Amino acid sequence: MEAAMKSFKDKADFEVKWRPFFLNPSLPKEGVDKLTMYKEKFGEARMQQMIPHMQQVGRDSGINFSYGGKVANTMDSHRVMNWALKQSVAAQDAVCEKLFAAYFEQEKNIGSEDVLVNCAKEAGVDAEAFRQMLPG
Repeated sequence: MEAAMKSFKDKADFEVKWRPFFLNPSLPKEGVDKLTMYKEKFGEARMQQMIPHMQQVGRDSGINFSYGGKVANTMDSHRVMNWALKQSVAAQDAVCEKLFAAYFEQEKNIGSEDVLVNCAKEAGVDAEAFRQMLPG
């Protein structure tokens, strides 16, 4: 998407607002092993094909996909995205980039409050204000 937007930057103005989509609301906040879940969902043979392909496609776009870590309930990540959007579209985009990097490249659990607060902080938004609005 970013490459397409760059190729039209002289012809159009873009504003991206990220919208939540809950892929698996039954996942726990503490998460489950990412590779195990993917293998259960897609099968071992398909994973053997998918991972190298996705890693190459990612590298071509500057993304270093890693498949360790956990996949977890993302409700609070949706909360931080919505909270950041209330500050600005740019703040939401910055938080989204940090969340994507944490999950897809750094093998972090984006169901973790600490990870979410750190992503908000790295994105330059008021991370402690976000922490205060999380359900206790």
